[in-house]
Amino acid sequence: MTPQEKKEYMKEYYSRPEIKEKQREYMKEYNSRPEIKEKKKEYNSRPEIKEKKKEYDSRPENKKKKKEYDSRPENKKKKKEYNSRPEIKEKKKERKKEYDSRPEIKEKKKEYASRPERKEKQRARRLKRHYGISVEEYERMLCEAAGRCAVCGEELLDPHVDHNHKTGKIRGLLCPQCNIGLGMFNDSAEILAKAASYLRSN
Repeated sequence: MTPQEKKEYMKEYYSRPEIKEKQREYMKEYNSRPEIKEKKKEYNSRPEIKEKKKEYDSRPENKKKKKEYDSRPENKKKKKEYNSRPEIKEKKKERKKEYDSRPEIKEKKKEYASRPERKEKQRARRLKRHYGISVEEYERMLCEAAGRCAVCGEELLDPHVDHNHKTGKIRGLLCPQCNIGLGMFNDSAEILAKAASYLRSN
């Protein structure tokens, strides 16, 4: 058998479904061994390996391949099934807990959260999620209110979006005290009128 024939034979041999299955089973058993797990863990923790992996993953062609692979329906289904397993959920939870407890990660998160652009994104997300308005719409409301509370007329240092809790309709911008006050009175004009009458009579 010539080298080329041998190469062709080996290629055909390893492409057989039963051989692929055997290899898969062997690798599964091999990777489950404690000593192999430990070796892999040590190897992957090396700075030079981390750097290589980071560089490899950042290549445009590899990003494209990963995106294409992840978008396949069969792979999406596999991933969903895998992530739904209780033991995997627990592993992820423990890993995240350990990761978040690292001093350098805490510092990174703190620094990231303090960035002006991050705060602006959070603000935009909060306005959209809670009130269904954009930052531009919020700024326009503030401009129309001339920077003053719609109830007491005081300068709005910390504007709160006031809305109807039943319909979700935006009513205007209030100072924290007035916004909380309306909430304490259940947004009831009748109760507020009674309260005003009570204060006038006393």
